[in-house]
Amino acid sequence: MKHRRRGAQRPGSKYTAFPLGEKLRIEQLVGSGQLDQAREIAERVCRKFHRNPEAWFLLGAVCGHQGDFTRAVACCRHTVQLAPQVAAGHFNLGVALNQAGHSREAVASLKKALALQPAFADACRELGNIYATLGDFQKAVEVFTRLVQLQPAETHAWVALGNLYEKLSDLSEAERCYRKAQETGTHSVTPGLNLGNVLKAQGKNDEAECCYLALLNVAPDSVDAMYNLAVLYQSMQRYTDAESRYRSVLELSHTHEMSLNNLGLVLMAQSRFDEAIDSFTTLLRIRPDFPDALRNLSAVYREQNKLDLAEQPLNSILATAPDCVAARQDRSLLWLQQGRFDCGWDEYEWRNAGLDIAERWPFPAWDGMLTPDKTVLVFPEQGIGDEIMFASCIPDLCRAAARVILVCDDRLEALFQRSFPAASVVGRNPEQGAEWLDRLPCVDAQVSIASLPKFFRRHEEDFTTCVDAYLKASPGALKKWRSRYSALGAGLKVGLSWRGGHVSNTQLKRSIPLEQWGDILRLSNLHFVNLQYGDCMAELEAVQRRYAISIHDWDDSDPLVDMDDFSAKVQALDLVLSIDNSTVHLSGALGVRTWVLQPYSPDWRWIPEQDGSYWYPSVKQYRQTVPGQWHTVLVRVAKELAHCARDNGD
Repeated sequence: MKHRRRGAQRPGSKYTAFPLGEKLRIEQLVGSGQLDQAREIAERVCRKFHRNPEAWFLLGAVCGHQGDFTRAVACCRHTVQLAPQVAAGHFNLGVALNQAGHSREAVASLKKALALQPAFADACRELGNIYATLGDFQKAVEVFTRLVQLQPAETHAWVALGNLYEKLSDLSEAERCYRKAQETGTHSVTPGLNLGNVLKAQGKNDEAECCYLALLNVAPDSVDAMYNLAVLYQSMQRYTDAESRYRSVLELSHTHEMSLNNLGLVLMAQSRFDEAIDSFTTLLRIRPDFPDALRNLSAVYREQNKLDLAEQPLNSILATAPDCVAARQDRSLLWLQQGRFDCGWDEYEWRNAGLDIAERWPFPAWDGMLTPDKTVLVFPEQGIGDEIMFASCIPDLCRAAARVILVCDDRLEALFQRSFPAASVVGRNPEQGAEWLDRLPCVDAQVSIASLPKFFRRHEEDFTTCVDAYLKASPGALKKWRSRYSALGAGLKVGLSWRGGHVSNTQLKRSIPLEQWGDILRLSNLHFVNLQYGDCMAELEAVQRRYAISIHDWDDSDPLVDMDDFSAKVQALDLVLSIDNSTVHLSGALGVRTWVLQPYSPDWRWIPEQDGSYWYPSVKQYRQTVPGQWHTVLVRVAKELAHCARDNGD
């Protein structure tokens, strides 16, 4: 329960006051924490001056301090009944109701207070906070806008308004509010921190950096400002700067958990694995049950291909939190990379824990049993490369079910229909609704395409059922591309792709800048063909200037739009050279000879000790021997490619 605030009328100002000494005594007892004695006096005063609203206000205040909000509300109601035109009484009732958990009733009381006294700033603040707690951010914005009009120099009001605009995803307005908060002349770092964060969220990284640096200029020991600057540098992949700032935070706060965790991630991104392990283990000594640190420690061991060690931190998480989905999923990928397919695929099902699959695909789940008289619907999951890889199981499913309806990315529809004639293929765009489901024939069961290996690839020998080429390009398109390649002249036709990965760290780890491919591009008796998806024209032009080599490209082929034509473009080649991306999955599924250039620690679907691939017999791996160093890989590939070019010429 709150006492009367500045700007509010005293509830009992029009009534005969009870003795001043009693009031002062109550306030002194409350101030010294002697609440029982204060309440005893306040109760006695109310019995004696039961028509005095201020007496009931004081008793309500004491009850509020004691946490007896029910009694506090009753006292405030007495105040309002005795002085219904006094805004302060309605304000105090609103506060008491909110503390008692009656937020919506509190709103009505506070609105009444503002109707009686429109410039009542405290009532605005309280009402705005309640709206925010109720999740009605738009109304909260309206109230706090009124508050900053009443008190334009109040820092906290501008900050609260900025926070609300962030909740509404209106970052430009949030930025304006935080700048206004700074203009109030406050010594608080909060407006600057929030401004830096909202600038970062808008991609205004340079401005965010300036904001954090300005804060550190006036508050050099601000751990929050230093930490946020480090996070910004980490997001910009300025790892050296991020490391420096995280270490500065740890000098000021040795046990700053998120700095220890993020420092480990920054060191890992620089392939400084032993130092990263030290950072995570230091954190785990402080907080042994920190799941993120345990998962990250596991990830470092995976980056070193120490898969047995990588499992231990995940087991530690699951010993106390067996339903931790992230740890379950990490462990499933670890087991699959070890070739432990039976337990790996079972654990892989945790990826969808908590998702209501039946809401999108309202059919019973397929249990893997032979269903010679049933129709099974297969729905897509993950990226297009994953769809292609898991599609190797579609022929197995077609042998197990009477009918298979294969739903896929619409770019794959023609390719899949040609390749899996026993299935009915339906291409769907993720933005399309679900009305089409009503037009399907009777469906008896559904299964994710990513769950099919759980039934058909449980052991190493199960992969032998994969044919070398289970996808088939369009004969007409294949003829077109072979004609184009033939027109280039004698020599091997080699497709190139050098970028991939959706997450920035993964993309950085897997990708090889095209300008580093010089040892390969300078080889003779070869014609290089661009297979890189996305905008890469600047890279092609730069390589042409540097090496006087043309990487052939055609405007009428775009895998982001037409995978069917692109599959023919790939299948007509003699060889595909690529980092690990969807192009590798396509070329492998088409049975094209493919050399994939892998980082030291490859993705889970590539077993580190293997040169080949369980999934694609035509794929060969070339892996880094030192994390982060591509030169030796490129030299090795160039040497073997030169042999191929000579053999082809002979």
